[in-house]
Amino acid sequence: MIQMRIAVVKHARARHTIRGVIVPAGWDDNGRVNAVSVQTNQEEEYLVVPNADGLELFDLIHSTVELNGIIKHRLDGRRTIAVKRYDRITGGTDSSV
Repeated sequence: MIQMRIAVVKHARARHTIRGVIVPAGWDDNGRVNAVSVQTNQEEEYLVVPNADGLELFDLIHSTVELNGIIKHRLDGRRTIAVKRYDRITGGTDSSV
């Protein structure tokens, strides 16, 4: 399998908080989820960096969460978030940044 490296154009280290729903963003050859993203109610998508906290979000697919982390913009226009802290939001699916 060929893997591509996507360059990041923004290197800011400021932490941001976003709220949204965790959804699958990629699958392996056996149909298992191998990447997740956060979809906000502003129709923004943030791919989750697979660090320790990011990997825990695989257990929260279709859950509303509030994430705090470092957001970067890739050259292909997509955004990533390296999660530093997260909280599961219960009692609704309202999601916002």
